[in-house]
Amino acid sequence: MLKTYKILLILATPILWAYLQYRAFKGKEVISRLGEKYGKSSRTRPDGSLIWIHAASVGEAQSALLLVNRLSKSNPTHSFLITSVTVTSAKMLKNNLPRHAFHQFVPIDNPIWVNRFINYWKPDMAMFMESEIWPTIITTLKENNIPTLIVNARLSQKSFTGWKKIKDVAENLFSSFDLILTQTKTDTDNFEYFGANAKTSGNIKLNADDLPFHEGDLKSFKQSVQNRPVWLYASTHEGEEELAAQTHIELKDEFPNLLTIIVPRHPARSGAIIAKLKPMGMTIKTRTHEKNLPDNDTDIYLANTLGELGLFYRVSPISMIGRSFSIDGGGGHNPIEAAQLGSIVLTGPNIQFQKNLFNPMLLEDAAFQIKERQDLSKKIATLLSDETTLNNARQSTQNFINSIDSIVDAVITDIQKYIPNKVAEAA
Repeated sequence: MLKTYKILLILATPILWAYLQYRAFKGKEVISRLGEKYGKSSRTRPDGSLIWIHAASVGEAQSALLLVNRLSKSNPTHSFLITSVTVTSAKMLKNNLPRHAFHQFVPIDNPIWVNRFINYWKPDMAMFMESEIWPTIITTLKENNIPTLIVNARLSQKSFTGWKKIKDVAENLFSSFDLILTQTKTDTDNFEYFGANAKTSGNIKLNADDLPFHEGDLKSFKQSVQNRPVWLYASTHEGEEELAAQTHIELKDEFPNLLTIIVPRHPARSGAIIAKLKPMGMTIKTRTHEKNLPDNDTDIYLANTLGELGLFYRVSPISMIGRSFSIDGGGGHNPIEAAQLGSIVLTGPNIQFQKNLFNPMLLEDAAFQIKERQDLSKKIATLLSDETTLNNARQSTQNFINSIDSIVDAVITDIQKYIPNKVAEAA
């Protein structure tokens, strides 16, 4: 079946070429770098050993960035080739990659283009993030005796059932990896069913770097807020700003000087948000230029700037994570960022896109799920009205964060074992 797959892709070369040209015309590809999708490099291969890390899109690229930052420090003479599929991931990586690391788009899984790519870059090792399985690339790496790993691997029950229907293909592909480091024991069992060398390492997305902040801004904000009770609704989507405001109203009798901070996921919606909240009779102040601070009479502080969640998580003891009560059906956002900065995590019921992050937190009481909108104010009141309850919840959050700090260390140790000797000696 793999032979047929490769033959069909070779026969489809003109169609694939035309399709990429069409995507470029529509603005979905970077025209100046389109050749990379055909396996043509846009830069010279650096001398010495090269480690290749592939991530499909932004989520996987963030995990890849975490690894390359650590690996580049322990292997300072190595070069790192980071590939991805999407334009947005390319932009994110370009702005954050360390020295000796660079980005290329991964080629389409066409044997002609894959061979061109691998023969040019000659990686000494390859790593794929999460669930990126490209048959031509994987088997070509195996044929060239290049150590290949999957890191932070997932194999859901749905995918597992699908692979069972082509078990011979799955066994061929998964056994081509030298090691598969999985997020959960279930993932490990699923991969091992197909003869893979798999090991449970945990989810490295639980071990991201703390969000940045400006020390001067934190000092100014704390001086402005002083001892007022504060809570935050982070990364809100449509429908959640009204919930935040209604919650503020319900809490104000018990906490008359309460400050509610709203950080919309898309600050461009600020005008529409203000228009909806003003008739509710509260005093609203916007951050706007990063220096506006809440007054003593500010009810709602609308933080309509980008890149400052690190600041607001640090000033708020309680953070409700957005897109879990939104009118679009929700899906959730990353709760780890708040927990790392000492803020108690609350979420609504709709976390289907972030279950792998929320579920372990909920099990350890490091996050609290609010099932009904009217219960949000009750939970916040419980936390704000009793210092012991608040501190115990924060301690549970901190205990969870402490328990995951070693995940990336263990993953790096496992990866290092598969770096060829000539690479390790260069370090």
